[in-house]
Amino acid sequence: MQQLPGKMPQPEPENRCPNCLYMKLEDILVQAKQKDLHLTIIFNEQWEPFLNGRIKFGLKGGELKLRLENGDIPEESRNLTGLLELSVESETGEIKNFPVPLCEITTNGSMTTPAWVFRLKNFAAVLKGSIESERLGTLNLVKQPCSVEATFEVLLRDVHLIDIEGLYAENIDLIDVNKQSITKRLIEQYLLKSKFQPYLSRMELQYG
Repeated sequence: MQQLPGKMPQPEPENRCPNCLYMKLEDILVQAKQKDLHLTIIFNEQWEPFLNGRIKFGLKGGELKLRLENGDIPEESRNLTGLLELSVESETGEIKNFPVPLCEITTNGSMTTPAWVFRLKNFAAVLKGSIESERLGTLNLVKQPCSVEATFEVLLRDVHLIDIEGLYAENIDLIDVNKQSITKRLIEQYLLKSKFQPYLSRMELQYG
């Protein structure tokens, strides 16, 4: 009798800047050799020590990429697309009812390398809020062993420096605006290379 595909003990997700982006991928058995993949992702602002001060940053977007070995996700089975309001909680755990960041999600890629692109679409400075256990799509396990590698990757345009403390003179208005802009751009490049490459978050599911 053929053994049903099982899920091996999975490693914990790797989130390199968990206060900025936390990602977790889970699965739910649909039927033999078929599982629904569910995504939890939390966007937020993060403070980081920098030189003699600190910086606060967040994301305006990014791309979730899946790389499948011995499995596929057909385009017609993909979910989590369109405009989405991120869920934002207060410090007491209550859901806030004021306008929250709008995130536009589009999908691309092949059946074995599907991807979801996240983009901030309203007034907010950065993406802030969560998507809780939303179905990404249905994974077909073609043969065993099968694996799913998920990475969240960002480009320079996705990185946004929100605040800087301790690096400028006390009165920031006295500093040339162009110099401020150049400094912010250099710090964003530093964040991209030192914190966000080759990926910001990674997780792997293995079967068989």
